[in-house]
Formats: sequence, C-alpha cells, structure tokens
Amino acid sequence: ILMVILAMLPGIILMVRTGLNQRSDAIEAAEMEVSHLGQVASTTQNVMIDAMKGFLQTIAHLPSIRSGDMIDCQTSIAHIVTEHYNYYSSFYVSDLVGNVLCNPPGLHAPPNFEECDHYKNLVKASDFTYSGYHICKNTGKAVLSIGLPIYDLQENHVMVTNVSLDLIWFYDFAVQAALPEGSELIVVDEEGKILSYYPDNDAWRGHNVKEAGVLFALFSEPDGMLVGKGPSGEESLYASTAVYVSEQPIRVIMGLPTRVAFAQANETLSRDLVIL
Repeated sequence: ILMVILAMLPGIILMVRTGLNQRSDAIEAAEMEVSHLGQVASTTQNVMIDAMKGFLQTIAHLPSIRSGDMIDCQTSIAHIVTEHYNYYSSFYVSDLVGNVLCNPPGLHAPPNFEECDHYKNLVKASDFTYSGYHICKNTGKAVLSIGLPIYDLQENHVMVTNVSLDLIWFYDFAVQAALPEGSELIVVDEEGKILSYYPDNDAWRGHNVKEAGVLFALFSEPDGMLVGKGPSGEESLYASTAVYVSEQPIRVIMGLPTRVAFAQANETLSRDLVIL
C-alpha cells in the first residue's frame, strides 16, 4: 500500500498544484474584473457629473431665471427634468434664505434647508459646490448633489440652483453588466456606509460595512481582495477598488461566490481525482 501511495504522490501533488494555480488565476481575474468595473463606473459617473454641471450652467444663465421670472422654470424645465432626467432625484432653484422658487411640483421635495449643510455651503459659494455621495435625510436615497450660484442681470448673487444624482444608476449599471449568478456589486462611502448594494439595494442601503461580514476588513485596507462571508451570507471572493467623486473616495466592491469563482478549479480537481 505504501508503494502505491508513494507512486501516486507526484500525481496528487501535481493535481493540488494545478488546482491552486487555477484558484490563483480566478482571484487575479476577479481583481481585474472589479478594477475594470470601477474604471467603467468612474467614466460613467464623470459623464453624468459633466451633464449635471452643464444643466446647472444652463439654468443659471437663463435670462428669465436671472430676472426672477420662474414661469418657464416651473413649467418647461421642471417637465424636462421629470421626463428626461430619470436619475435626478431632486432639482430646485431657491433664494438665499431657504425659499424654493422652482422645482418639479409634487415630485422633487427640497431638503430641509435649516439642516442641510450642502445648502449652507452653496449660498456662500461662487462656483460649483459638491455634497459628495450621501444618504439624503429627506428621501432616504443615496445621492450626489451639485449646486451653482445664480446672479441676477446686475451680477448680484441672489439665488442658487441644485440637482441631485440618484446612485440608483449604479444599481442599474450592475444589472446591465450581466454579472455571474450570485454576484454582488457594492458601493461604500468613505465612512463605511453602504450607498448601493446589488442585488438587494433596499435591504442594505444605509447600513455600515461593520454589519456586512468580511467587508469591513476589506474596507479598512487599500484596494485588495479577500475570501469570506459578506452580506449574502455565502462564502465569496471579494475585490475592491477606489473611485473618486471630486476629492471624495468611494469604494466599489465586487463579490463572487467561491462556488462560481473556483468552479473550474474544483471541477478539474474532482475529475483528476476520479481518473487517479
């Protein structure tokens, strides 16, 4: 028996080494995939932010708005926002003391200006002002808000305009990416709060990564990879990368069940063991 075992040992070692190499390849592939997704998400986000800034500049330069006439804003522009800008969760024009002058009626509830730090910064600003991604107290949505001052025809700073981008776009991005079965795609802010979670956004949005298994360990380190149980409760391979909004970092994390990530390695090892 000992001779048989000794004869089989090189083959077993080769199989184990092959399996480990395949697992290493799977880990490298996952890291490359999350890096690629992060780059695509970053590019998509930058395009959206540029569109938001262009929209705000248009609003801020309309002669009717600068003169205080909000009829066109309240009708045509509000209609355009609700019908053609699906990811804009909030739009308004207000004066400098918290009075809303224009917003889509019944759809975009403005924030509580007394508690809104972004508005307080905006009324003092001379250029674009960013809130960074955050959970909106008013709607419960994860949003990025950008505001711009408005000057009247005499170049006096008299109003501000603001639009908020709903991070649901990232969830839709995950859906369209056709990720493997059981995959997770997660966006976390710099404080560890989950802003978006695919495939169950409502269940995890607003939670801290401390509640999400191994994700806290991954969040605490630079870009990297680990294996463990996350929000899904299933052992998964997680990889992360950083994406920047203005100067604010957010973390994009992709999870792939080990049963999927290591499927080829496990299948090869099982087949080789049967043959042996």
